[in-house]
Amino acid sequence: MANFTEIVSIEAPQSAAEGESVDIVVTVKNKNYWGDGRNQWVAVTGVADGVTIPFQPENSNIPSLQTAVFTGSFTMPGKNVTAGVGTWVPWLSNGVLGDWRIEEQRSLPIALSGDVPGPTPDEESEIPWLALAGIGGVALLGILLIRRK
Repeated sequence: MANFTEIVSIEAPQSAAEGESVDIVVTVKNKNYWGDGRNQWVAVTGVADGVTIPFQPENSNIPSLQTAVFTGSFTMPGKNVTAGVGTWVPWLSNGVLGDWRIEEQRSLPIALSGDVPGPTPDEESEIPWLALAGIGGVALLGILLIRRK
């Protein structure tokens, strides 16, 4: 569970065509974990199909209980993808700013749209008939075997 940040929303298209730029907008809230009104530095990163999604701004010093918006984009590959986004906060150790650590993670599927090859109407209509013919043949064989006894 995230202590310092909350991903309030992620806006992205449900589908995109191959080669299309996919924009992702992430709204992040400073949950004010400390309860003292302090600002929180936050960064957002993302990955889609193994490719890093750069977000702008790179980081933001969000006031207590306020939100900040981060935007990023990637080019849609020729397949469905799951885009993952995460918030990062700097870690303090003995009052010294240390490494950035992952705070919260979310993912969202983005489907490939456009001309995706699929069965033709003729192929779709043949599949159920073949299945029914096979089932009917087995049933007929069963009836004939029962009658022989």
